[in-house]
Amino acid sequence: MWRHYFELRIKHLIVCLAAFIGESAPKEIWKDHGIKSLWSQLARLFAKAGIAEIDASKHEIVKNVIEIFNDIDPKGESFRYAHDRQKKRTLDKYAGIPIRELTDNFKEAAEVLEGVGEAIVVYQQWEAEAAAEAAKYY
Repeated sequence: MWRHYFELRIKHLIVCLAAFIGESAPKEIWKDHGIKSLWSQLARLFAKAGIAEIDASKHEIVKNVIEIFNDIDPKGESFRYAHDRQKKRTLDKYAGIPIRELTDNFKEAAEVLEGVGEAIVVYQQWEAEAAAEAAKYY
């Protein structure tokens, strides 16, 4: 479930950030299950918006989790399906994944992404309130 959470959270942030800078989110994100490519799209939007995405240590935490999931399940299928299209078991070569040990990293990365989402919403609210207040005087 963690892998799916990160994919959906990143897609949500892409939509929010695109709206924040006055763009539409790229339609192809809904068919893209590549967690690393979605992360790259989000990073481009941060740069385009002219805001720092997150501080370096937090960025590294999320990036490491993205790399882990990209190595194990780049298309979002291995954790979802027991067999691939060639009838091969999807996670056999990863039988030793230390999920319990990684859970703390996953939780920390999730908190970072939640914080980014909240910051975007707060900034949008602040911007709307500032515009409404300025409109009173102009």
